Amino acid sequence: MENKVDNKCKKTIFELEVLAYVFLLPIIVDFFNVIVNQFKLGNPSLITTFIYIVSLLIILIKGFKHIRINDVLLCFVSIIPFILSYFLFSGSRQFLFKQDMLIIYVFFFPISILYIKNINDWRDFYRIFEKFGEIAISLAVFILLFLDYSSYLVYMGFSYALLPFIAVIYRKARSISSLKSWLFFFTGLITILIFGARAAFLFIIIYIILYELFTKRISSRKNMLTLFLVGVMAGIIFLFYDSFMNSIAHISILNNSYIVQRLIQGKLFEAETRNILYENCRNRINCMGLEVSGFFGDRRYCMGFAYPHNIIYEVLMSWGWIIGIIFLIVLFAMIMKVIVTKNLSIREIAILFIVTCFLKFFVSGSYLIDGKFWLFISILSALSKAIKCEKVCSTDNNEKENLIEMI
Repeated sequence: MENKVDNKCKKTIFELEVLAYVFLLPIIVDFFNVIVNQFKLGNPSLITTFIYIVSLLIILIKGFKHIRINDVLLCFVSIIPFILSYFLFSGSRQFLFKQDMLIIYVFFFPISILYIKNINDWRDFYRIFEKFGEIAISLAVFILLFLDYSSYLVYMGFSYALLPFIAVIYRKARSISSLKSWLFFFTGLITILIFGARAAFLFIIIYIILYELFTKRISSRKNMLTLFLVGVMAGIIFLFYDSFMNSIAHISILNNSYIVQRLIQGKLFEAETRNILYENCRNRINCMGLEVSGFFGDRRYCMGFAYPHNIIYEVLMSWGWIIGIIFLIVLFAMIMKVIVTKNLSIREIAILFIVTCFLKFFVSGSYLIDGKFWLFISILSALSKAIKCEKVCSTDNNEKENLIEMI
């Protein structure tokens, strides 16, 4: 019996480590790609492919004994919609075999289905994620200090990759008041500010507010005190905004920051081209009727942009009103299930991933080509199973107690 419990714990730890590593992987890929580009060491595309393939092989070898036959079959089933889209919709074909999609098929689908969706015990989640978070922020600082990030790094994607780790480290800093954790948190926050992803910066602020408002592990007085201090700091910055912006404008390391430059210009939240894109997307949705275009069917209506920068527009423009709305209803139902649960631990983890992984698809990125979206779906599935398992265990315990009372 003890061996079974021990094996189950090892399996859970392994799956959580896989989850943390897969979130760290884009940062590792960017780190090596910046080096390869800067010093002309080879083809970044080949380096990316190599890192993902080697990572997949290592995970499969180490976790082979945890693989279920049904999950292997599900991996093949998950590819079927894309195969059908290839044959039914000619507009999809040029996109379905690009490198980013091949990585989705070969890496993210198997990892999500074979391991992530089967996590049923999240008690060690924060402990494991914190360690990987320190690695992620350390790599970001190295890039910032020693590499030519302004020429070779995609600032937005890199900042989004840091988000979950910064959020987890903030939680640790608030829970145990660790100086080391606070140092890593502010370093990560400043790194995002320097790289200049305004949405990423906004999402981490949203996470902090939600964490302070909804966590029950910290007294309400401390919650209110924290929010009060945040409000005071925001008020001071507002009152001395011009002086503040003129001061940071002279810091050389911030010269390349998109956020800082937009703040100085007073245009942080202005997005003229994005508004034009959204208007064009709405026009397409209003006149498409019941037409279905398949995966990537939205691309030809994006006026030269890669994608609509909004998951609702992207889904509706690709799959039409009927299939698109069904997909969105199922997605938001999965999200609501893990938010409204009475299990505070599950809800806290759900909020973390919703804010740091999902919200960005309303303002940036494409859910199809971003591996984190498929990881997010598998995380929702795993959290739902954890809720269900807790209810079953609770029911079993109640039945045992009733039986004892009867005896």
